[in-house]
Amino acid sequence: MKTAFNMIIYYLVATFLGLIVAAGIYMLCCDLTLLVAGEKLNFFNWDFFVRGLFVAFPLTVSVVLGFTIFYGIRHRENHFFRLGAYIFLCALTWFCLVPVCFNLQKSYEDKKTENNQKKLLSSGFFRPEAGGVFYFSRVEENGKSNGLFIDLSGITGEAGSVVRFFDSSVEELYDGKYSDTLIRDVVKLPLVLLVPLQVYSTLIENARSAWNSGWLSWISFLSFVLALCSVISFQYTSGWRLINALSVMFVAGVVCLVNYSFYKGFIFKNLRISWNEHLLAVEPDEKMNFIQKIFENSEPLLVVINLFLFAFILVSGILLFIFKYKNKKEAKQ
Repeated sequence: MKTAFNMIIYYLVATFLGLIVAAGIYMLCCDLTLLVAGEKLNFFNWDFFVRGLFVAFPLTVSVVLGFTIFYGIRHRENHFFRLGAYIFLCALTWFCLVPVCFNLQKSYEDKKTENNQKKLLSSGFFRPEAGGVFYFSRVEENGKSNGLFIDLSGITGEAGSVVRFFDSSVEELYDGKYSDTLIRDVVKLPLVLLVPLQVYSTLIENARSAWNSGWLSWISFLSFVLALCSVISFQYTSGWRLINALSVMFVAGVVCLVNYSFYKGFIFKNLRISWNEHLLAVEPDEKMNFIQKIFENSEPLLVVINLFLFAFILVSGILLFIFKYKNKKEAKQ
C-alpha cells in the first residue's frame, strides 16, 4: 500500500516539475521564432509559457505514467496495489485531467486577443533565402527596406547576378515561421528530435479534435490510450530490469507509430477511403443516421486496430511473465 501511495505522490510531483520544464522549453522555442539577429532575447513571455503548459501537459503526463512503470520495475513488491494505482492514474489522466486541459486551452485561446507579431528584420546581415542571399542595408518601421539580393540559383534569370531593391516590403521578400532565417538555421532541430515531435503533434491534434467532437469520438480515441497503457504488462518479461524498461519503451513506441501512420494515411488509406464512400452512399433512415453519426465522429477501423494491439500486448506480456516464472521455478528445482 505504501508503494502505491508513493507512486501517486511521484506522479504528482514529477508531473508538476516536468510541466514547468516543458513549458519553459516551449516558451524558449517560441521566443526564438521572434528573435532577430543583433537583438537581445526577451526570455520570459507569459503567453508562450501558458500555451506551453497546455501543449506539454498530455505529453508530460504520458511520460510520467511511463516513469511510474519504471518505478514498479525497480520496486517489485505490492504488485496488485501498484497495478491498482497505475490504473487509477491512467483513468484520472485521460478521463479527467487531459479533457480539463483541452477545455482550459480552448477557453484561454478564445479570451486571448493579443497576438505575438513577428519582428522586423535588422539591417547589416547576410541572410540566405529563396535561392540566394539577402542583404538589407535599411529597414524602416513601416516594413519598407533597401538592399541587395545575390542570386545563387538563377531564380532571377542569371546565377551570380546582384539585384538591388528599394522600398520593398520585407514580408514580400521574406516570409516564414521564424522572424529571422539566421536564427532558424542555427536552431534547426535534428531529425532524431523532429520525428518524435511530429508524431506527438499529430496525435495531440487528433486527440483535441476527438474531444471537441463529443464523448463518442473521445472514447474512440481512448482506444489508443488503452493500447498505450497496456505496455505495463511488459514490466516483468525478463529478469533484467534494463531489458524490461527497454521493452516497455519499444512497445509504447510501436503503438504511437501505428496510430501516427494511420492518421497520416501511411497504412489502411484505401480502406478508409472506401469506407467513407460507402457510408455516404447509403440511403439515410433513422437507424442509419445513428450509425453514420457514430462513425463520422470516430475511426472505427483504428479502434479495432488499437483493441487488437491492447489484447496482443496484454497477452504477450502475461505469457512472457509466465514463461519467465516457469523457467525460474525449474531452475530452482
